[in-house]
Amino acid sequence: MKKKVFLNICIFLIISLCSFMIEHTLLKSKKKCNKTNEVLSNIVSFIHNIGSMYITFGSLLFGHYVLHFIALIMTLLSWYISNKIDNKKVSCIITQIYNRLCGFDEGRHFHDLNYYIFNRILGIQNYSIALMLSIILYDLYHMYFIFF
Repeated sequence: MKKKVFLNICIFLIISLCSFMIEHTLLKSKKKCNKTNEVLSNIVSFIHNIGSMYITFGSLLFGHYVLHFIALIMTLLSWYISNKIDNKKVSCIITQIYNRLCGFDEGRHFHDLNYYIFNRILGIQNYSIALMLSIILYDLYHMYFIFF
């Protein structure tokens, strides 16, 4: 494995682990998952953090802009479907599952690294769509140079 690829994988795993730790230490609400759902909710949360960090940093670290672009579109499509089913604001299906497992309010945002930076530090409430669109533009920019 090339050094750069190995380094990028390590960076990605560290970012994902930090996101998971932020969610479970800094941002966890007082209401915790009951013991029967604790292991399952931690697995769902960790997978969700990995997915969220891939959506945010995947094309920066790994390239593969077409694959990343498809992941972005699938995520946006799942948000759209979730919104149409539940008639709520933009919400991830995995976040809804996690919230049900832990007994959180169904409208509660996923409290990952993105939430911590944008909501808690910068004070930006509705950042998800703008972040996704800027990442899509980044991928499209790079895809243009691949195909043309």
